[in-house]
Amino acid sequence: MAEGWRFYSADFSVNSSEPSQRGNVMLIRDDHGRKWWHNLPEEKRDQVALLVTGHGMSVDEAVRDANAKAALAAAPTQQQEGEK
Repeated sequence: MAEGWRFYSADFSVNSSEPSQRGNVMLIRDDHGRKWWHNLPEEKRDQVALLVTGHGMSVDEAVRDANAKAALAAAPTQQQEGEK
């Protein structure tokens, strides 16, 4: 998993009955990241992802997609923490 993120859920139920459909994997910020996110002003929470979803034909493909999206999401830094 991308640094600062952890596995949250996966759903391949549609993919199992309809192989042409992609499944998804969700990652959530780790404990530190969730606390940081919940301390953001409400208007900033609308702009910063708490969860990211990756899609793919396999779990590995969906995890890679979710990791790529997590890497693009703003990670909590000391500078951002000062914005509380």
